[in-house]
Amino acid sequence: MSVPAAWSIGRTLCRFLLSQGPDAEAFPIKSAMMAAFAASGAPMTLIIEIIGWIAAALILGAYALLSAGKMEARSRSYQIMNIVGSAGFIVNSGWNGAMPSAVLNVIWLGIGLVAMWRIRAA
Repeated sequence: MSVPAAWSIGRTLCRFLLSQGPDAEAFPIKSAMMAAFAASGAPMTLIIEIIGWIAAALILGAYALLSAGKMEARSRSYQIMNIVGSAGFIVNSGWNGAMPSAVLNVIWLGIGLVAMWRIRAA
């Protein structure tokens, strides 16, 4: 995937997120998540909060390991932690209607995917 293609995908996702409201009827992702987790029996809010906390742990852990010199920015593990963490934040902030955070994390995810592509290509 080229950088312009990743930028285009990120821009499309941002437009989609910004066009949606926080209520389930107007937010197809929220409706789909509700349907997917309904069978689990756990309250949806709890599941979304757990996803958010796992995302926070991944991103903070990646940054702490990088800052401590235990991980390199060009490593796959660092990028995977950031990609999965940002995806979790997209779910959590999208569910809670925090669109600035959701958009930020769509961009964060795009940066991570481009970095992974470049690492793979090298």
